[in-house]
Amino acid sequence: MSTATQPVEDVKKTSLQNKDQNHKQKKSLPSFMKAAFSGRIDHKLIFPFPEPSKEELEEMDSFLQEFDKFCKQKINAMQIDEDSKIPQEVLDGLAEFGIFSLTAPEEYDGLGISNVFFCRFMGLISRHCASVSTTCGAHLSIGSKGLYLFGTEEQKQKYIPGITSGETIAAFCLTEPQAGSDAHSIRTTAKLSKDGKHYVLNGEKIYITNGAFANFFTVFAKIASENEEESGFTAFIVTRDMGGITNGKEEKKLGLKGSSTTPIVFNDVQVPVENVLGEPGKGFKIAMEILNLGRLGLAAACAGGVKRLVDEGVRQAAERKQFGSPLSSFGLIQKKIARMGALCYAMNSSVLLTAGLADTKEIDFSIESAICKIFTTESTWEIINETVQIFGGNGFIADFELERALRDTRVNMIFEGTNEILRLFIALTGIKDFGNYLKNVGKALNKPLKSMDVIIEYLSTKVIRSIAKEKFDNVNSLLSTEIKVVEKYIALLNHVAEKHIKMYKKDIIHQQFLLERMANMAIYIYVLAACISRIDTQMKKGKTAEDLKHDLECLRMFGEMAREQLEYNYNGINSNYDDSITKISNHMCEQQKYPFKVWD
Repeated sequence: MSTATQPVEDVKKTSLQNKDQNHKQKKSLPSFMKAAFSGRIDHKLIFPFPEPSKEELEEMDSFLQEFDKFCKQKINAMQIDEDSKIPQEVLDGLAEFGIFSLTAPEEYDGLGISNVFFCRFMGLISRHCASVSTTCGAHLSIGSKGLYLFGTEEQKQKYIPGITSGETIAAFCLTEPQAGSDAHSIRTTAKLSKDGKHYVLNGEKIYITNGAFANFFTVFAKIASENEEESGFTAFIVTRDMGGITNGKEEKKLGLKGSSTTPIVFNDVQVPVENVLGEPGKGFKIAMEILNLGRLGLAAACAGGVKRLVDEGVRQAAERKQFGSPLSSFGLIQKKIARMGALCYAMNSSVLLTAGLADTKEIDFSIESAICKIFTTESTWEIINETVQIFGGNGFIADFELERALRDTRVNMIFEGTNEILRLFIALTGIKDFGNYLKNVGKALNKPLKSMDVIIEYLSTKVIRSIAKEKFDNVNSLLSTEIKVVEKYIALLNHVAEKHIKMYKKDIIHQQFLLERMANMAIYIYVLAACISRIDTQMKKGKTAEDLKHDLECLRMFGEMAREQLEYNYNGINSNYDDSITKISNHMCEQQKYPFKVWD
């Protein structure tokens, strides 16, 4: 047995006990951040920090060590970027290694790895080549995950074998020319044939990763009625052999040049009715659940991939001398390096915590995965920018590879939902349940005799929180400074949410400046809490402050960074220049140019 296949067999043999199962609808799954918006601290959801067993960790390490060797031998990121193509031998090698089967359920000859394992994999492959990482991520996560989660037994039996072997490459088709972040605006239609055996699919999708060579597509369309009125946002399994599918030319991109990105056109494609994925009309929910996992995978790619940039920056600072001393001896360079280290620590903590939440299959991690996506993509952008700065002029030269990393990194803040849209998602999802609760309280107040239990619950909660704020349980005292920051701002986030839900009611969805600040508070609350959980769990397992002194320094620094952002966003709710933003923007957009003259 080759060294390439041995780790695969090891994973199959012992299993990580994280089999993907047929998706089942669950109601009101607990969520740490949804609770936080309501002013509650659901301590048990994020403590202790998730950790694989010794056996599981050995399996992961064995597989990833062998795969790291493969990447070093076979993947030339610079050549892939120059050629704008991943060599077929690399794709064949990935298939032989079993990479395309990583996320498929074990009962269909997949490896069924955990989300924690998948995040570590994405981090590793991203360190070698962002284009290969994007290609694999699109296949393993958003391209095929809908089938694994929502597919029927017949669909799985039919399509999974090809997907796991690499013979079938998967793609995710949602974005359209007129429907980017606004997925409900898609125009691709699916009309039931007269004999009721097929849906006739027509429309165009754009920016499809793996578009040139994928032959399995998870496609979202609106079912059209007899009078052509569109309704029923629905997911479909579409394969290239159905005919009527064409892809346009490869997009000329700023970065990720080795990955395939094309438009896909569906022209009277005959899709069998049995290829509906999930239930007709439930496509939006399916898309969102797939994207929850996609965002986590992207966050993991950033959190792992950026370590190589940090390593490069640190080596450059240590080796490069100016004024007779290494760059690493200068305070302003030390500041950059320390901040990069603290951000990396926080990125990894939040991603692995969220992966652990996802692995339970009993926790709603939708807000948390969006937080990870925003935080890691923006932190990565900061880190690559600072790494280029440390390299000075060399950082601007293509031979040093940083310019490719800069180009490859920029799109991450657009992938899987722009960071602006995801901030609105975080805030609006966070306040949704709390808003419904307040609405029920309002109804109860109109009928106090019939709804006294609701009123008593609300008033009791208000009284309790006014006397004693919600607190975390049994966290090591060495972490008290940071835990107090999290506790304080969970209470303030709840205060802001309740105040403005009452103030704006349904119109709160239009208060984007407010929602952005609430989302930013949520981001730093969660990421800081993840760092605390990570260290507290290690301490409870016997590690001392001396053992963790460098971890604690990262926590101290990131804790202060988080506190500054929390304070800034909270204070900005009441003291800001939002009116000026609106007026300046409106004026410039009316003129459709920069309209301010120095001299007339």
